Amino acid sequence: MAGTSAYPTALDTNTNLNENLADNVDTVSAAHQNNQNLAIKNVQAKLGIGATTATSTKFLVGAASAGTTAWVSMSGDATMTNAGVITVATITTGAAPLYVNESANTGSTIGVTINQAANDNEILAFKSSDIGHAYTTGGETDTYASMKKANATIGGLKITSIAEDAAEDTVTIVDSIGGTAMTTKTTSGVGLVNINIAEHDGSNALANITADGNVFSVRAHVGGGYLTRFMVDEDGDAYIFGAATVTGAVVAEGVTLTGVTATPALTTIDGGNDKVIYTDSSGNVTELALGASGTLLTSGGATSAPTFTAPATVTATTINGGNHKVLYTDGSGDVTELALGASGTILTGQGTTSAPTFAAPAGVALSAINGTADRAMYVNSSGDVTEIVLGAAGTVLTSAGSTGDPSFAVIPVVDYGDASIVLHGRVFS
Repeated sequence: MAGTSAYPTALDTNTNLNENLADNVDTVSAAHQNNQNLAIKNVQAKLGIGATTATSTKFLVGAASAGTTAWVSMSGDATMTNAGVITVATITTGAAPLYVNESANTGSTIGVTINQAANDNEILAFKSSDIGHAYTTGGETDTYASMKKANATIGGLKITSIAEDAAEDTVTIVDSIGGTAMTTKTTSGVGLVNINIAEHDGSNALANITADGNVFSVRAHVGGGYLTRFMVDEDGDAYIFGAATVTGAVVAEGVTLTGVTATPALTTIDGGNDKVIYTDSSGNVTELALGASGTLLTSGGATSAPTFTAPATVTATTINGGNHKVLYTDGSGDVTELALGASGTILTGQGTTSAPTFAAPAGVALSAINGTADRAMYVNSSGDVTEIVLGAAGTVLTSAGSTGDPSFAVIPVVDYGDASIVLHGRVFS
């Protein structure tokens, strides 16, 4: 174009755009500049750019001014450096959604579909120049949230939010606003925030959760790794691997447990193996590791914790575990054993300083007892336990004094003459 005397009203295919736009290449007239501006506007119209300033520039998709065949496809790289606004407009029902590396999605009428192909990293990332968290294992330092596959070959969704290591006590917030909360407290009740969890059979049908399967868990990074701290399984059982502090009433099966208050704490229970549970002097439920083999749980009094200790004064060195033995503590407080005595003998004490023995009863004989039916037992004048055959019907056991044996005899008849006897309100005469 340099050195020409005639200027076109529009750019042609043989004209270099830089040559037309560079003021320092040729001194041009106002008419020439106007022609250049008109040509540039014509190019803008072909691109679908309808505004005249950078701050209000619109990128129109499918606009009438762009022609019915415009923007059918675009290949290669496209870079936009304009600081203006880019708007996807005039999408109506039946219009194509926005695709990235995809050309069809029957599940979306108007929306965004991204096909990640076989890539396993972030499919969506949210960045901000204000952010610099430095945790680049989880994402680039200015990425504060991202989405990716939970499993590279199976699927699922992993949502990650990352904040800087600063004085901020909340990193992820979910707001659910509106609606009217349900008050049903049964298995059909739901909340304003509801999470549905299911398995499926691989053939387009939902399947029940595995029996006793875990459906929800909360994990904490502790000691260099993630540990589960709270869990709910498929039948509604809740597991707390740590302390449980209740600040209100505890209700079980509709019954308020009045004996359970906010005072008892479980802060010293970590759920380890081989522990015993007890309540301490403050009323808190705690645990104690089992002691060494052979030690006993020993009270420390009302103000001290119990301990497992070896028996202080009780030994079992004289117990060999043989058959037919009785156990007793001797004068030293040691537990020992004694072989059973002969048939009919009884365990007889020898005082506080001697071991007991099995001996025949002193002064008491049972030789007159044969154990047959219809007998009465009494102690005779010698102190021996003996028996007497029951008497005839209507007879009563009658004493013969301190030196004779009792007997069954007929009740003697007493003649009261014309006297009347009042017994329990009735008159007998």
